[in-house]
Amino acid sequence: MNKGLILNTSYNDFILGTRVSDYFDKRHEEGVASDSPYNDIVSFEFYDDGVDIWCENNIIDSIFCETTCIYEGVNLIGMKFDEFLNRFHFSPDDEDVIWLEVGEGKNGQNQHVYDFDKEGLQIWVWRNRIRTVIICDNSNCTDLILNKSYQEFDLNVPISNYFYKKYKELDPDTTHPFKRYQFYSPEVEIWCRNDLVDTIINERICAYEYQNKTVNLVGLGYDAFLKMFDVISPDSKQIYVDANGRKELRHVYEFDALGLQVWVWHKSIKKVLIYNTKESKLHRTLIETAK
Repeated sequence: MNKGLILNTSYNDFILGTRVSDYFDKRHEEGVASDSPYNDIVSFEFYDDGVDIWCENNIIDSIFCETTCIYEGVNLIGMKFDEFLNRFHFSPDDEDVIWLEVGEGKNGQNQHVYDFDKEGLQIWVWRNRIRTVIICDNSNCTDLILNKSYQEFDLNVPISNYFYKKYKELDPDTTHPFKRYQFYSPEVEIWCRNDLVDTIINERICAYEYQNKTVNLVGLGYDAFLKMFDVISPDSKQIYVDANGRKELRHVYEFDALGLQVWVWHKSIKKVLIYNTKESKLHRTLIETAK
């Protein structure tokens, strides 16, 4: 993975939207925690990486850089703010002035705080020098759009469009002789045909906006899914899968009108495949080749 800042995505090894516990092999210490009864918000300081990570419910929400923040080969910390604007041609969406205590026995500072929504950055400036960079994801990607996309991943476009994100290519096998890629933010597996995004697989989160609320289809009860989309259950295909060393029977339902294939266990959705009804081909592969 490329080191440094990738806008709306990551800083060094830390990827927005992933579990902070995935990085606990690094030297770290738990810091400030929220006293809110509704959110589990906590910070972690990672010493060797020089960053503070803020999380909600174990998921990385934002990354704080105060000593080093490398972007396109240069350190933003300490850079003149005017130079930053001229060099990268970013335009702030909002500006505020915040009084900041800087330590016992020291005078405080009125720091200028600039929000760059498109870039997912908040820049804190004092005396025309950047002092802090906060990295988050403000891309406001729409979640699932039926027959079209999941977040920034569009169906039937070149997979290379997304190689700026952290990913790994999965090994092909005789059962699935097409190209497959694992992406980490969002956490999806992509199946490709002729190097085009054909099918998107979600096994942890498949967010869908329903009645002005975001619903995760993974983990949703199958009956609730049918009611939500006002559809009748088709006949299922039955497939055994390896679940942590034991075989579990999945009931697989295809909804071509929605461009969704759902895998159900004990009346709860465990996997969602997203495809385009007219153009996608590979979503049926697992069913056709299953034994």
